[in-house]
Amino acid sequence: SQTLSILGTIDAPAGKITLQADSRYPLSQAAAAINSNALVTLYLAPSAKLLAQGTTVLIPDPFDRRTGQVLSGGSISLKGNIVAEQGAILDVSGASDQLDIHPSRLGETILPMTDAELTSQPLGQQAIRTEVDSNAGTIILQGSQLLLSDATLRGVTGGPTGVGGLLSVSSGAFVIQSG
Repeated sequence: SQTLSILGTIDAPAGKITLQADSRYPLSQAAAAINSNALVTLYLAPSAKLLAQGTTVLIPDPFDRRTGQVLSGGSISLKGNIVAEQGAILDVSGASDQLDIHPSRLGETILPMTDAELTSQPLGQQAIRTEVDSNAGTIILQGSQLLLSDATLRGVTGGPTGVGGLLSVSSGAFVIQSG
């Protein structure tokens, strides 16, 4: 038997947050026989924050270039009899950052150096500071017998070249158990 209550923050930059509770509240057989409502097994308090936003991972560079990756938003998956209160936040937004990228990766034409350019930066060390945007991630809400959400769901693109997030919502129905 598993029920979950989230009162604080779970932060997994560009990662995966999966919370799975029981599909029905654990009741004795006698209590289940007289129960006429689905009971909560996964609760997000107003203070709950599930964060899987995109992020930048920088790679050390001996030439002081800003190199690395701008990672997309991750995923948040909730399963059970879900109640998410107003004030709770689920965020899988993308990210945006500036990275130094070699001109050949940007489709730039690279011309051979002339004698006058012998003091310029070697070809392999050249870079153009470029804004890099990532996509938003995915939020999945899968109610077993109950799904009530007044939480804020965010899946904003990291910038103009990114793609917004995906949202999947589904729920089963509560069925009164007979004796």
